Order: sequence, then C-alpha cells, then structure tokens
Amino acid sequence: DNRYAVRTDAQGRFEFPFVAAGTRTVTVRNETLPLPWTVVDDGQVRVDVRLRETTRLTVPVQKAD
Repeated sequence: DNRYAVRTDAQGRFEFPFVAAGTRTVTVRNETLPLPWTVVDDGQVRVDVRLRETTRLTVPVQKAD
C-alpha cells in the first residue's frame, strides 16, 4: 500500500509492527541496495501477513554485470 518503509538489519531482517493482516506486496527498490546488487522481477514479493505471526520471504536480487 506504499504507506510503510523500513530498513533491514545486518542479517536482512525487518519488521512492520502495525500492518494489518492480509495479502501485502513487499518491494525492494534498486536505489536502496549496495552496488553491485540489483533487484529481479521489479523487486516485488507478495506475502500473506497473519495476525501475530512471523513470515519469512525472499526478495530476489542479483549481481549487476
């Protein structure tokens, strides 16, 4: 819904503590990645957020040529 933004910690973990349950899209923007990494497939991953649960997801990135 483009209302929330977060940064990951050194292990890539992040948290959205006030997001309602339901299907959400997590987007990683290229300008937020260190070089030489870039996002794949627009950097978007859909995730089903469930009440009081932890969800793991993988956002595909690749080394730029």
